[in-house]
Amino acid sequence: FWILMGLFFFSQPRDSGDMVITLSFLAVPEGCHTFVLPGTNWHVPVQSAVFGALLLTSVGAWYLTYLLSYGGSLERKMWRRVGEGGHAFVVGCVQVAALGLLIGAIWNGTGLHWKQTKVPLHNLFAVVLWFFAITVIAASFIVRHILTRKAKHKTGDMEKLLDQGHPLDLNQLLKEEGMEGMEGL
Repeated sequence: FWILMGLFFFSQPRDSGDMVITLSFLAVPEGCHTFVLPGTNWHVPVQSAVFGALLLTSVGAWYLTYLLSYGGSLERKMWRRVGEGGHAFVVGCVQVAALGLLIGAIWNGTGLHWKQTKVPLHNLFAVVLWFFAITVIAASFIVRHILTRKAKHKTGDMEKLLDQGHPLDLNQLLKEEGMEGMEGL
């Protein structure tokens, strides 16, 4: 819905009586090197591409530390191979690498400067609606991923029993952790 409303706002014709707002955004210096984004005709400044790549890699490394730290299969596999101290060392090293990538992104972004532009208010509303839509979609994928990991972690023993051909015992299922109070359903 928000995406469609954003398209509606964005498609409105610009009128001389439109309200205009002044926005500031990060811009690269004039005359910097650019490259053509594959498959498009967009010219992307190299400095912006490196900044974005370092920033996204840093976020990915922080997410990797989450996957290695909170009861997932990666944590169990790593803990079995290297033990508790080794696991903490690997997680710490990945966090230091993520921090290094973030510092590299900030260091690379030093040539960026603030630039002001005037934008019609309905275009700003369209971008805000698109941002909300993308945020809600991304949050739903993240929540679904986290809950699926937790559900697989909790039902692992029951799944193994069913794969081995054992019949499903409802009483055994209700005795599992998190199933308290479900007996009367």
